[in-house]
Amino acid sequence: MHVIETDRLRLQLVDMVLFDFCLEGKRIEAERYSGVEFDDEWMRDAARLERRRNQLMEDAGFAPWCVRMVVLKSTSRVIGQIGFHTPPDPPGLRDVAPGGIEFGYRIYDGYRRQGYAKESAMGMMRWAVTEFGIPSFVLSISPGNFASQALAKSLGFVKASEQIDEVDGLEDVLVLQGATLAHALAI
Repeated sequence: MHVIETDRLRLQLVDMVLFDFCLEGKRIEAERYSGVEFDDEWMRDAARLERRRNQLMEDAGFAPWCVRMVVLKSTSRVIGQIGFHTPPDPPGLRDVAPGGIEFGYRIYDGYRRQGYAKESAMGMMRWAVTEFGIPSFVLSISPGNFASQALAKSLGFVKASEQIDEVDGLEDVLVLQGATLAHALAI
């Protein structure tokens, strides 16, 4: 449960100890503890890390769904992050994706356009389907984020609605489920 493996990546779960090292700016301790080398972007992203840490503090059941480091196997370097926003079937998704779960990802500059986002997204979805039977997935993406929109389309996500996010503004709510999900993951 702590590590999801794909061909080129390890999706390594962040636990409370690692959260604390990172939030305290203790990069050396964090790297020793986790066995990875952090990109500067990971260490600068304290607000996102703190939000996920707080979710984990409030609900220990969130642990398997929490943020994961996207680690390049060949170098053990963190090249991004991926994670679910909540445990499965939150009330806010029941209208568009009953039983589903929303996730988000970010690949850092210098590692984009190499297929890592798609590989990590497929790894996370495959894990959630095979381990927990998750029937649907949601991505919320700005209409102007052409790279993420293209990735979602290539995986078979379809627009279900729009929303205004308090931080990111207008977002398309995209859903992947049913036969399209099975086809996308080849399961």
